[in-house]
Amino acid sequence: MRGKIITNISFLPQESVIFRKNITENILLGRNELNDRLDGILEKVNISKSFFKQMLTKGEYSMSGGEKRKINIARTFIGNSSVILMDEFENTLDKETKGMVQDYILEQQDKMVICITHSLDKDFLNGMDEIIYLKDGKVIDEDEYMQRTIDEGGKK
Repeated sequence: MRGKIITNISFLPQESVIFRKNITENILLGRNELNDRLDGILEKVNISKSFFKQMLTKGEYSMSGGEKRKINIARTFIGNSSVILMDEFENTLDKETKGMVQDYILEQQDKMVICITHSLDKDFLNGMDEIIYLKDGKVIDEDEYMQRTIDEGGKK
């Protein structure tokens, strides 16, 4: 039972983690049965085929922070888990990739996706079923959140 629960939850940490493996191994993490999903996931997180082929031979040292982030996001989504926890997924992503990942998150109708974000992207946030606002570690309601953002000059 415990193994089933663990395989049903995917977690994207705030900091990207890259292993001393090639890009495929970094995404699959030994779950080779998921290899047939790889091309689709790469497309969803904006990893081009040319980058993918280039990184098959190069090491992690030649990757930017955004490239490492894309690999971590691909790793999070490839398992098709029913619960996905994402801590600041947009860190180091370019605008195009951030939009693509946001769209993919919103497509996950049959999953519970929990995103911790500082994003104020209204289109993305309006696609969420529920938003929980936090200030100083405490839950506040939307009206209080909106008033605090106005009072603080638009700060989060």
